[in-house]
Parts: sequence; C-alpha cells; structure tokens
Amino acid sequence: YESVSGKGIQLNIPGLSTGWWEFQYNMDYGQWYHVAWTLDDNGLLTAYINGEFVRQDSLAGNIINNNDNLLLANPDGTHWYKGLFDEFRIWDVARTSEEIKENMHLVLSGTEQGLISYYQFNEGGGKSLIDKAVGNNGSLRNITNDAWTASSIPFGSGESNTHIVATTGVVGFSGTDIIIDFTEKTGSDTIVATRIDTVPNIAPVHLNSVFDENYWVVNKFGTGTFNSDITFVLGDNLSEDDESFPNRIRLFTRGSSTDTNWVYVASASNVNIAENKATFEDISGFGQFIIGRKNTPGNYPGKAISFDGIDDYISVEPNTSLDNNQFTVEFWTRTENPGNWKGIIDKGRDSSSDWYFLSGDPGEARGVIFGAGNGSSTIELMNSWNDNNWHHIAGTYNGSKMNLYVDGEKTGSANISIDITSNNITFGSRRDGTSFFNGTLDEVRIWDVALTRQEIRENMHLTSYESQPGLVSYWQFNEETGSIAFDYNKTNSGTMTNMDANARILSTVATGSGFSNTQTEADGTVDFTGTGLSMDYSYQHGASVTVTRIDTVANIDPTNIDVVFGSQYWVVDRFSSGTINTDLAFTLNENLNNYDVANPGNVKLYTRESNSDESWMQFKTASFVDAATNTATFEGITGFSQFIIGKDVRAPDNFPGTALEFDGMNDYAEGSGIDTSLTAITLEAWVYHNSLPGTVQRYVTVKPEVAVLRHDGTAYGGYHELHFYIKQSNGSLYSLRVDSIETTGEWMHITGTYDGTTMNLYLNGELIKSVTPSVGGLYPPNGDFSFSSSGSTLEGKMDEVRIWDHARTEQEIEENMHLSLTGKETGLRHNWQFNDSSGTNATDIVGGNDATLHNMDEDDWLASSIPFGGGISNTQEVATTGIVDFIGTDILMDFTAKTGTDKIVVSKIDTVPNINPVEVVTVFDQQYWAIHKYGNGSFDTEITFMVNENLTYVDEANPAHIKLYARGSTTDTAWVYLTDAISVDAANNSATFTGITGFGQFILVRGAERIELDLIVFLEGPYNGTDMNTDLNGHPELAWTEHSRSVEGLPLSQPYIVAPWNYPGTESVDSIPNANIVDWVLIELRDTTDAALATGETVIARQAAFILDDGKIVGLDGSDALQCVSTFLTNNLFVVIYHRNHLGIMTANPVTESGGIYTYDFTTPENQAYGTNAQKDLGNSVFGMLSADANADGDINTADKTIWENQAGESGYKSGDFDMDGQVNNPDKNNKWVPNEGEESKVPD
Repeated sequence: YESVSGKGIQLNIPGLSTGWWEFQYNMDYGQWYHVAWTLDDNGLLTAYINGEFVRQDSLAGNIINNNDNLLLANPDGTHWYKGLFDEFRIWDVARTSEEIKENMHLVLSGTEQGLISYYQFNEGGGKSLIDKAVGNNGSLRNITNDAWTASSIPFGSGESNTHIVATTGVVGFSGTDIIIDFTEKTGSDTIVATRIDTVPNIAPVHLNSVFDENYWVVNKFGTGTFNSDITFVLGDNLSEDDESFPNRIRLFTRGSSTDTNWVYVASASNVNIAENKATFEDISGFGQFIIGRKNTPGNYPGKAISFDGIDDYISVEPNTSLDNNQFTVEFWTRTENPGNWKGIIDKGRDSSSDWYFLSGDPGEARGVIFGAGNGSSTIELMNSWNDNNWHHIAGTYNGSKMNLYVDGEKTGSANISIDITSNNITFGSRRDGTSFFNGTLDEVRIWDVALTRQEIRENMHLTSYESQPGLVSYWQFNEETGSIAFDYNKTNSGTMTNMDANARILSTVATGSGFSNTQTEADGTVDFTGTGLSMDYSYQHGASVTVTRIDTVANIDPTNIDVVFGSQYWVVDRFSSGTINTDLAFTLNENLNNYDVANPGNVKLYTRESNSDESWMQFKTASFVDAATNTATFEGITGFSQFIIGKDVRAPDNFPGTALEFDGMNDYAEGSGIDTSLTAITLEAWVYHNSLPGTVQRYVTVKPEVAVLRHDGTAYGGYHELHFYIKQSNGSLYSLRVDSIETTGEWMHITGTYDGTTMNLYLNGELIKSVTPSVGGLYPPNGDFSFSSSGSTLEGKMDEVRIWDHARTEQEIEENMHLSLTGKETGLRHNWQFNDSSGTNATDIVGGNDATLHNMDEDDWLASSIPFGGGISNTQEVATTGIVDFIGTDILMDFTAKTGTDKIVVSKIDTVPNINPVEVVTVFDQQYWAIHKYGNGSFDTEITFMVNENLTYVDEANPAHIKLYARGSTTDTAWVYLTDAISVDAANNSATFTGITGFGQFILVRGAERIELDLIVFLEGPYNGTDMNTDLNGHPELAWTEHSRSVEGLPLSQPYIVAPWNYPGTESVDSIPNANIVDWVLIELRDTTDAALATGETVIARQAAFILDDGKIVGLDGSDALQCVSTFLTNNLFVVIYHRNHLGIMTANPVTESGGIYTYDFTTPENQAYGTNAQKDLGNSVFGMLSADANADGDINTADKTIWENQAGESGYKSGDFDMDGQVNNPDKNNKWVPNEGEESKVPD
C-alpha cells in the first residue's frame, strides 16, 4: 500500500515493463479490508477489495518464476508494513468472483483444491508461522509476542450463498438461515449472505442477552436499491415472551468488514418460536448483522415476584441515583401472611435514615407502613385493609413532607426532614436481613420527584416507559429466568437471594399501556379525554374520577360470552362518597357492526372490583350501539370498578339450509355496510350455473368496483372466463382472468383474495392463477355491495357468501369451504348463508349488513344442495406410500402406491347430504366426507372411515354388507356405488375399503339385497267365497266418480305412516294401477332361526304393497311380484303381513327360496300362519286374515266396535268398514265383528 503519492494498492510483478501493477483505492485507517488478486491462464489480472471487482488488465509479459522466499510485511527489505494482517491464502488457480465473495468471511479446511499456502496467524505467540495447507511454514523476524493480537475480522466457520436479485419477492439464501423478502427493488445486484458460526469480536451493548452463536454478513455487489424484510433463523432459543412481544428482539448492524461498535437497526415485527425465527421489516442496507434481546419495560403485567417470608430477598447496591432529596416510591403488593413489621422495601429502617415500607401493623393485619428517618428517629404512616386483593402503594417526599397513598387515596401525611444516605435497598426483607416478607411485589418505581396525587392516580394502572421524566429506577420483574431483577431505567438491577424460578409468577395486576384522565363530576356529559369513555350524569356529587384505559388483555376474560373485546379494559376510580347515576359510552378498538346495532342487548358490560384479579360478573347490557364509532352505551350505572365488554354472536348455521336462485334477467340483491377502510380482502361464494353464460354474470361486487367476482361468457371472446378484479389505489382496475371455466349443473366454490400486493383466484380450493397488480393498494370501498347485478344478472344459484378483511391463505380456503364457521373467526366481516328461506332480505349473520332482494319472489328460495355443514378439516402432504392420519376427520388412509407429491384435504361434514344413496337398508348419514387432492400425483389407497352410528358384529362378520358410495367433490347429484368394505371393526365403528384411486364425496351405507316375494293371502272382509271384492277400487278411466259411487276410494299413498305402524316409507302412485287391487298392505321381513324367535327385534325390512283380488301381493306397478329391499339374510326368512283393519299374521315356517323367488301361500292349509287360530276358516279349506281390528292394536274387542259405532252410516275408506265395501253399516258389525270378538294377532312382539 503506497499512500504518499495517493496511488493506493500496488501489485509488483517482475517481468512487467513497469515492474508493478498499481491502481488507486483509498483505504481508511483502522478498518479491515479483504484484498484479492487473480491471474488466469490468459494473462488476465483482476483485483478485488472486500469481494468487489475494482480493476482488470491483461498482463504484458511473463511472470518470472524463482525460488525466492515468500516475504510478508517487507517484500523488498526496505518498505516495512505497519498494520494488522490475517487469513493469508495463496492458490494456484484463478479463483472466481463468486468463490472470493462466498469464502472471504469463512474459514477453510486447508484441503481445498488449488490451495497451496494458508496462514491464519492463530499461533498466538512464538516465532513460527504455520501453513495449514502444505506445511510451508515460515519464521517471524524482529517480532515479539506483543505483536500477536486478537483478530477482529468478521470471520469464522459457517455457510455462504449467492443470489442475483432484480425484482421484488422472497429469496432464501440456502444454508445461511436468512430469508429476504425484497419489498422494493431497482437494478440487478449480486447478494451474498454469509452466516458466521462464532461470536464476533465485540457484542452490542445495553442488551440483556445477545444471540451470538452466529452472526451474519450480507454483501450487495451492484448499484441497485432495495427495501426488504429479513427473517433470521437463530442458533439460540427464542422464548414465548419474545413471540408475544417481538419488539424486544433487536437487530444490530455495522459495516461488512468493520470491527467497531454495533448500531441498532430495528426491532422484530414477528417472532416464531416454533421455528426460532425473527423477522425485521424495512431493511434498506446490508452489512454485518447480529441479534439480541433488550427487556424494555413491558406494556403488560408480565411477571410479579413472590417472597416466601422465610429467607427470600432482593438486594440493590447503593447508587447515588437513588439518593434524592425528593422522591416517590410506588409499587403494587399483595400480602399473603402479613406478620408484624415485615420488610417490603427498605433503604434505612435499621439506621433511622432514608425511607422504608413494612407490611402489617402491631395487630398483624394486612396493610402497609411507610416510614422515614431523620438520622435519630423515624416517623411512620400506616394503613390497613381486610382483603387479599392487590393494592397500589405510593410514598412521596418533597423535601419537607411525606405522604402515603393507598390505591390513589392519601391516607397519611407528616412533616419531616429525611436524612438521605447512600444505602443499599432490599425488597422482601429489612436491610439487616430480618423480617422477611410473605407476599408479592410488582411494578416497583422510584422517582426523583414527589408525584402529585393526580399523577399517582393516573399512573398507577399504567406501565411506565424507559425515558419517562423523573423516573430513576423501574423494576417490573418480567424476566423469565436468572437471579437478576432488572432495572429498566438505570443500572440499579437487584440480585435475588434464596429465590428460584418459582418466585417469578404471572402478574394479575390491572396494569398495562394505555391512557388515563381525571375529571370532576358534573351534570350532563363528561368526556374522559383519550380513554375512550364518556359519562352522561343524571345525578352526581362533584367527585374526582380517574378513568384508565388499559390497552392489553386482562389476566382472565369473562366466561360464557362468545367474543371478548379484549384489546382494552378500563379501571374507573372515584375518590369520594355519595351516590351517582350515569350512562357510560365506551369506544372500542375492535369493530362493532350493524348486527350489534340491531341487537344491542347482545353487547354486554362486565365488572369486578378495581383491584381485583378474580372472575368478571355480567353487569349491564348495552342500550345503544353505534357501529360507525364502535361505541356501546350502558345506562343506569351507579358504581365504578374495572370494566370489560363482550358480546354474544349469532353463530352461522351448520347446515346448507336454503340458497338463492337468480333468473339471469333482472334478479339481484344489494346492501351497504362494507368497511370503507379495507386494505385487503377475500371474497368467496358457492355458485351454480344452470347453463353456460352468454354474457357477463356477476357473483359478488364490493362497490365501487373495488373487488368483483364474475363470469365472462361467450359475448366476451368465447372463453368463458372466471374473472376477479380489483380497483387499485390509483383508481385503475386490474383483472385476473382464467379461461375455459365451463362448469354447469354443478356447484363451484370460487374465491378471490388480495393482500394489497398479490391477487389470487381459487376454484374449488385450488389456486388457479396469481398476479401482482402494477400499482398495488386497494381503492377505498364506499360501503355498498351486491350479489348478481341489475345489469349482469346471474342465471343460477348462489350460497354461502363470505367477505374477509384479509387475504385468506390457500389452506384456510381449502379447509373451510365445505364447513360452516363459528362467526368469531379473525377477520370475518360478513357471512350471508341465504338461510332466511323466504322474504325480501338475506341476513348477514356476522356483520348485520343484510341484503335486499330485487325482482325476486318466494320461488327463488331453494333448498341448498352444496356439500356443506358443521365438521372438521385436516390437510396432509403425501409423497410416499404409508399410513396417513387425517386428524379429527375420522379418516385414515394407507397409501399402497404413490407418485408425485400432493396436498390432500379431508373435510368431514357432520350433517346429512342433500340426497342419500337409494335402495339401501341404512345410510350412515350423520356424516359424509369431501376429499380434495391438489397436485398431479397418482395413488392407490385403502381408506378407513369411522362413523358416528353403530356398526354391528354381523357387519364385522360380513364386511361386504357395508358399502362405499361416491360422487364428485362439489356435485349434488346421485351417489354411485364404489366398492364394498374389506373389513369392519364394530368396536370402533370403522370400515375399511381398498383400491381407492380417486377422491370426491364419500358416504357409507349398509347395503341391501332384493328379496322377491311370491305371497298369497286372503282378507276375510272382502272375501266372497272365490276371491276378494274390489269395491274400494274404481276404474282408472272413470276418475273415481261413477264406478266408485262417489265413495272415497283407495288412497294414492300408503296408509301405514300413522300409529300403530309408524312406517315412514314414501310409497305412492299417481293413480291406482290395476282394477283388481283390493287395498294396501304392509309387508315386514324378519330374520331369525325359528318362528318363536321372530320378534320385532329381528325385523330387517318393511315395505308397503298392493293385494289383488286373487290374494297375490304385488308391487306398486299393480302386477309384478313384490321386491323388498332388505339387509342380507343371515338366518331364516319369516314374513309378516299387516292390514289396516285385519289381524296381522306371520308365516309359521321359514319362507323358502327357489329360482331367486321366496314363495309362501297363507290360504292353505290351516297351519300356514304362526300360532293357533291365527287365521279365519273361510270355507273349503281356505283361510284368511281375521277382520274387524278397527284400531289395529292386534285385538278384536269392544274398542273396535266403538270405532264402528262412531263411523256407522259413513262411506269411504274407513277402518270400521270391516267387509270393505265402502259402507260402514250393520253387516260390518254383525257378520265380522260379532263372530270375531276375542280373537287376537299371533305375531310375536
């Protein structure tokens, strides 16, 4: 280096015409520089300073090789170098620019390819210099041990990574534990990040701890500019408090090659303790970085310090900053066992000087003593209380007078000239090591001024800040661990003695950041400025009232309330007696909405005593809510204390309910109340197109065109575009379009999000396109919104519209689209479920901003068929074979084949679907599932489903009886049989299915077999000796007039839906299909081993059917044999036949099958029906069912006769018409009831 002529760096190369190669590079003294030269095979000579290219020339001539010594610091024997030297390396290759940049801060192994000499100067003394590469060691001349000094270069082991950055976006520097999100960028730069895994030469100062397991050097090579957010992954552990209060994590920097003091840059905006990450925003320059923790005063209660009354204490060394002729000492305390004259805080009790605070009094009551000494005697002020609450204590001295304040009230005063000395201070005992305090301390502050009464009142519920005027020392006791009680304001930290981690307990003091204001009561409105509380007095006594709004969460929330507005609560202290009556108007930081305006009684005021940390009690409900100002008013308040506000919310329905259908002509809905300050947004809706749109059809619009979801049909280019657009902050529109969305006759879930930077469009949970608008920012909404549009009307259905005040994540969209919400989700502003079912308004369940329907009527409210309801979702990423548990969804998948990596989202929907599978015995419809796969992989899997209903051991023995049905993930059409279970676990109500290669909606059923029955039976009533009369039936072509003699004939729907049968079947016909039909009967199948065991518990199927005049039982077509849908038979089949006014009968023997048909004839011989005299002998060895059981109770008795009497003379389809001729008359009684009285059904119960 040649500084005399200002030439700068020189490289002397024998063989050059000039003898050396030089260039100008002015170096500052007292700073490290990394210098590198390279010469390649083409004679190209390049110089780098601190990794940056500074000069390049072609070498003229050849280098003269020789065997001369390598000389450091004296290359020619006359020019002696003065300065520091470290990390000298020689290579036999021309290192690349990237290699130089990435390695200059990192130690080498010594075995790198091309490294021929490596001197680290780490010997620390002596005359030898070790070559780490090849052992070409050197000797030191004229150098003493004093020349060895600790190196301060930014250097050590670690990792380096390089990226070229030209645009905004996130860049991860692999291996370095740095992620940089470039939020602004001009030009193209090479960025090299290096993580150094050792402590730097010096650490930042004024920190509680430094995360010095590693630090970083980030170098930018280029002329571009940038702004960025940097996330560091730390080697040291971050804590829960760091995550809750990230501003205590600090980032420091200095130049890339300097060794001087660190400079504060920023506090963390976010801390993630699970990943040990800290993020710092708005970083616009690089260099060295290191992270530390500074425990600034917390704006929250944090921890308190608990003393055991045995030997615990904290000692603060003497310091002149504590020796003030005027002072205030204040603290919060809670006494457990006060004892007698125990030391709370003591600076002079044993020397009759300074001041002190003791607990208890001569009667050992809970209380406090504030004492002070003049060098020879002391004066003490006392106050006691009779509760276990926290109490705020303040002792002041103005140079001549001492005052004691308890909870803001002055309780004692005395004149004294205090003798101020330089004593130490103890917390938890007297200074002489006696009288240990049993209780808790928090928020101890010492001031060098005597605070006024109002200052004490306005500050006692508020935390202080570091540079508050007059504040000398401040102990919050919020440290997590260690034996130091940190003084946030000065250096008066205390040492904890005989105390462990259990001494640090959660503080429950009513304190935090916020604002206080004091006013005097007066009739009318009194505003407590800055506190968010105003009072309207109707009766008062002129008292002084201090209101403190605490802007942090309370130690506990009220219970049995849906939402707690917990970002603030209030303490209202009134310093006077006398009654009051006032209305309180609280202004919240959180949002109230139109639903709250319409239902102010849902907004509730809770209270507890001013110093209490116990449960809140409901006090009042709001009489008035103003959503525009987020103010809730409560009337008739007659006392003050702590206050917090909450509200009950109406939870959205956990079922699909109804949807709205728009006609594509002029149907639309609109409303107002959207937040005009939105800066980000999510719109989502379920939409169903009846047919492909030919024009623009809007779904959801936030006005004025601030955010719009719509479909652009063929009139706009023929592409059928799904279209999401926003209005940017400058008023211009920016569109995101996706072509060829041609879904009709099926629901689609559509979501558009914008976070202020990026727009995303999702279809059925899948991100289908993402763009970054040119300007960015969201144009302010005017508050109005619409569904469909008067000019661009949807032709189709819409359901479950939601608006959020932020961009929902992909996983949130995927996991919530099939599920109802609670209404309490963060950022959910509006939810229209369209479950009103009728009327001209669509209710906003969450925000209370109802939509008014235009040109729509009752027919536009339809039963919703979206796959939706209450339930739970879970997401798993699957890339390999094996078992995957979708937690909470009652689904377990065992992937037996898998290609690619897919994200699989399972939603368990805990409600019945719009339709069930048909022709099955049991549908397990307390739940069904919607499963989506996002990715291009393929798979084969077993799926185990667990149902809420009971599976049986019969199912376990016959797993194929349990069947899986499926349909598309968003369809509402018929279910399709997929496969049978391969195993059933009855104990866990689970069934497993194999060979599943695609996903969608799934539901489980218990399958059925079709049992074809060929049954013959006669009814005594209409039997005429040969067959049965059909008097209740008429010819279909006569439309029930002439032939039926105006008699009310056979019903078109089965009549057994009522008691005692209670059969819920829906069998019906448009007209009676056969003139030979006599009546409806009810068939019941029973599965058991023996007729005597065929009780009601063995029933496996029931079905209504017709009976013909020849006794045959037929299906609803009036001619074909009856086919019953039943569970699979496992034993013998027994058949029961019921008729509405005949005694039921059951087969005496198992019904046998031949050729797939089960045949049984009840009419002959006599013993075909189970039980003695179960049927009536109709003559000629023909038997039939006994008539005259009018009430169908299985007994023919006087109750049936009474029914006949009540119906006598009537005509039609009557239970008292025992002969079924359409008339209730004497032959029914005389010919049917009289001879059959006393008979009863023999069907087993």
